Amino acid sequence: MSEKRCYTVQELQEILGVSRPTIYNLYAQAIPSLSQAQRIKQLSKEKQLSLEKMEEIMELCPDISKVTVERILTNLVKSGYIAKVGAGLSTGYVRI
Repeated sequence: MSEKRCYTVQELQEILGVSRPTIYNLYAQAIPSLSQAQRIKQLSKEKQLSLEKMEEIMELCPDISKVTVERILTNLVKSGYIAKVGAGLSTGYVRI
């Protein structure tokens, strides 16, 4: 059985005969992407997203539907990651 090892970007360029940007694109494709809920949590951790208003989430994550955002927020409340504040149109969320 062959031994597994990590290659540097330069080694991969030489082996594959491709440019540095191509290597980075291959890395990006190989790394699993975050789920929609993980992306929302990550944005809130990085302070790019306050979770105060759903509209803010929709602006930063336009590929996630409103129904999905509502479901994710409900699950985050149930898991204790965030707390719901207010009701109706004035509903907001805060990180606990």
